Amino acid sequence: RAGAVWGDDGIIVFATTEQNGGLWSVPADGGEPTRLTTPDTERGEFDHRFPRLLPGEDAVLFTVIRGGARAGDRGADPCDRRVDHAAVRV
Repeated sequence: RAGAVWGDDGIIVFATTEQNGGLWSVPADGGEPTRLTTPDTERGEFDHRFPRLLPGEDAVLFTVIRGGARAGDRGADPCDRRVDHAAVRV
């Protein structure tokens, strides 16, 4: 699971299940998705997931997953991952 949230203003913010997919937004009535975040692999970011709208719905709190291997990769240890949180304006 990667997470999504639907705002009162009709904007859906979602995370993909792709590695380094980041967060995207799309109008609920359709249209092209817009990238909101891109994981910074130089800083060890693996992905951005689990968006939650902050009060006022002009920013999104999300989880920054850090670490090298994907949890499903052979030999990967999910305990090697670190999790941080960040926010971005929408």
